[in-house]
Amino acid sequence: MQLRVMANPETEILDINSEDIAEFYPDDLKGLKANQRSIHPETAERPPTWPPLNLLGDDLDDDIPF
Repeated sequence: MQLRVMANPETEILDINSEDIAEFYPDDLKGLKANQRSIHPETAERPPTWPPLNLLGDDLDDDIPF
């Protein structure tokens, strides 16, 4: 799989697992907006502009009934 987002600089990925993406341009990856449940490609460092990885997400408290 290849990731190219140059033509879509305001692209936002939500809850995406992209760890299997083998071909991408690091600058394209940095240009993406992502939420904390989005997983970055295995061959790249998580962009500093992305929030820290948290697969449970911010809304965990909303699921607790008490």
